[in-house]
Amino acid sequence: MLAFEAEYRLPLWREGEPSKLWQVWKRIGIVGFLGGAQVFHDGDVVKWSRFNLAAGGGLRILLNKSSRANIRIDYAVALRDDSDGPGKRQRGFYFFLGEAF
Repeated sequence: MLAFEAEYRLPLWREGEPSKLWQVWKRIGIVGFLGGAQVFHDGDVVKWSRFNLAAGGGLRILLNKSSRANIRIDYAVALRDDSDGPGKRQRGFYFFLGEAF
């Protein structure tokens, strides 16, 4: 399997804001991502045209500052029209608790 993912994360807060409302907002961020993967038996069949690509966006809610643990709520859509059979495009809503980095 060969896979990749790139994310762009943005916070929804402004540092130094005196309002108490920003104490809540500073734990929430948004993200956009693009990823792809291909499963193969032989390295000779790895081709860009065979990658299953997806793009999406979501929210990150910071639970613990020291471990950077987040609740991740994402929605992704496959970039190929036939990713789920002829004429069907895969899409999904994902919920995850934790963080890779």
